[in-house]
Amino acid sequence: MLPLFFGSCVATYRDFPREHAGQGSRSKPHGTLHYQIAKWPIISLGGEGALYDFFQGKTGFQKTVRAVEAPSQGLYCLVDVQWRPLTGSAAVWSYISAITMTFIPAYSGREGYFVNYHLFIDGQKKQTYTYEITRKAGLWLGLLPFAWINFLTYSEAEAFEATAFKFLAQAELFFPKAPSP
Repeated sequence: MLPLFFGSCVATYRDFPREHAGQGSRSKPHGTLHYQIAKWPIISLGGEGALYDFFQGKTGFQKTVRAVEAPSQGLYCLVDVQWRPLTGSAAVWSYISAITMTFIPAYSGREGYFVNYHLFIDGQKKQTYTYEITRKAGLWLGLLPFAWINFLTYSEAEAFEATAFKFLAQAELFFPKAPSP
């Protein structure tokens, strides 16, 4: 049943910094970055894992450390994700579509996230960078032959990773260079 349900859904993510999608790992000119990803607001479809992967190996820092609080010395990034739910009518139609095994179509174009990167330096908050991600999705049995389109559209993981790269690009002026060996 689940393959039928997910196979008859076509979704893409929009309104995020697409120019940063698919970037590779950065060089490591910076020292240490402490980070925390706040509790995820709903079930993740890849975004949460993408952020953890990003902070563990793609940041441009020689070392990243998960930390619950901002340390008294150094850089700290708290990532806070807020879910923007479906509209009432989209939620009702999605429910109806789900209970009819996607025989009745549903569409949502306003659901998404606000991703906030709070940057702290030496325990003091310096800046918050906010990025929007919108998910557009259609759910209908008639979309089953077109499920392959999902492989050509942006995924939740790609959208969240793009916001992380955009954050690094915008916040870089606050990052000290790592000492040379």
